[in-house]
Amino acid sequence: MAAGLVSAGWGALVTVVDGPLARVLARRGVARPHLALGIATGVVTAVSTLPMWWRRGTLRIRDDARAAAEAADLAAWEAELAAVDR
Repeated sequence: MAAGLVSAGWGALVTVVDGPLARVLARRGVARPHLALGIATGVVTAVSTLPMWWRRGTLRIRDDARAAAEAADLAAWEAELAAVDR
């Protein structure tokens, strides 16, 4: 959800400054100022949401490792019970 809010914030900011900034860029000789603004916004959004995605991935890896350890413990326990039942 936080990544969505960051993306929406960048989108709202660019919507507000798009017209004036596009005119400034056009005066400076940029052939397609709206395209340049769109690319810049995409890059800034990706860079600003990267830490959130990184953290989310780290948490998933940790949870998967914990689940794998629990499954291994359970399998060892079941194997021990099966050996006792013999």
